[in-house]
Amino acid sequence: MSDVDSYDADDYGTWFFVEGNPVGQARARASTGPKGRIRFYTPKKSADWKQAAIREIRFMRLCDTPHTGPVWLRVIAIFQASKSRLKNKKRSYLNQHLQRPDLDNVVKAVMDAGNGLLWVDDAQVWKILAEKQWSSVRPELGAAAKEKPGVYFQVITGPDRTK
Repeated sequence: MSDVDSYDADDYGTWFFVEGNPVGQARARASTGPKGRIRFYTPKKSADWKQAAIREIRFMRLCDTPHTGPVWLRVIAIFQASKSRLKNKKRSYLNQHLQRPDLDNVVKAVMDAGNGLLWVDDAQVWKILAEKQWSSVRPELGAAAKEKPGVYFQVITGPDRTK
């Protein structure tokens, strides 16, 4: 068993939070610019979310250099529940978010935001625990209150490879 695998996820690592409905990493788009040149770009919604995540990482960052060892990533994407969903007793207990964006794209957006800041390359992420939920009471995220929509992610690091 590795050092990271033996950690209890709630006792180790740093939690980050990016407020607002989660956004998945969108595919790069292409358009034709002046003189027929093809230009590639990331859609604005994805780029804005990634910048918000980078700001949060820089604000919470505990050291100046990215981690070089293995990383365990825990991602909880919380989506704003509609008033009708909260009132509907049949659906209120079903907390799973089964709509777009896809969970893997939300995780990709988190991993891309952490490149060069939390870890050298997202290839270092060897374990991922991820889920999508509608907003409700989540005591494991802190106070037992309705959590804000957004992406909560925890980074648990193993021993650095350069030390």
